[in-house]
Amino acid sequence: MCNFKNHFLFFSFFIFCVSAYTQEIPPFKSFTPDIYEADSQNWSISQDSLGRIYLANNAGLLTFNGAEWKLYNTPNGSVMRSVKTVGQRIYVGFYMGFGFYDRNSIGDLEYVSLSEQFENEILEDEEFWQIEHYKQWVLFRSLNKIYLLNTTSNTFQSYTSNNTINTLTVLDDNVFFQVSNEGIYTLIEGTEKLYIPAKVINNVKLVNMFSHDDGFIGVTEKNGLNIISEQGSKPYNKNINDYLNGKTV
Repeated sequence: MCNFKNHFLFFSFFIFCVSAYTQEIPPFKSFTPDIYEADSQNWSISQDSLGRIYLANNAGLLTFNGAEWKLYNTPNGSVMRSVKTVGQRIYVGFYMGFGFYDRNSIGDLEYVSLSEQFENEILEDEEFWQIEHYKQWVLFRSLNKIYLLNTTSNTFQSYTSNNTINTLTVLDDNVFFQVSNEGIYTLIEGTEKLYIPAKVINNVKLVNMFSHDDGFIGVTEKNGLNIISEQGSKPYNKNINDYLNGKTV
């Protein structure tokens, strides 16, 4: 069974509303669980081309079209961990499963499982924490595996690690992921390649990565923001890192 730190990602999200007719409406509007009628904890958020919002909520997939909230319970009754819109599909990940929602003839969402075909491969208590889109690929990350769906051929590949996969990021037309005690890898057409060994960046745990002229900015769990490249790691901004000192991201 996987061990998780006893802290959770809580966030309140805001819908940006602009009115051309009155200044009485505030520019931000917040929504409480009493309004959207789901759990207070949301793990992931995504938006489609029409502006509709989708959240991975403790209770399931929570949707908002600008006027109405609707909840679709997680297929197996567990916590919804991740969501990502790609075209017309809304991909989701949760405890021991992943798949997508698509709209039927009356515009309602229906779930299609992708993980059923891996029933014997999914690890005990495996949860899918992150979904990314890269070219024709949709990637589903758990703590020890990455499943890659080729949406063109409708085929799968997978990568398995003996160590924890901390984060998965698409940057500058490349896919990067970090594995504890090993380093940062790239994924090229479904094949992994070690890009930066763990010792080069002092084996710090990354929670996200962003593009930078000198490599990329690594958001670490406990060591602030660092500029990371094949040559090593250095602080991104002293003031920011001083503020983050002692905090867990």
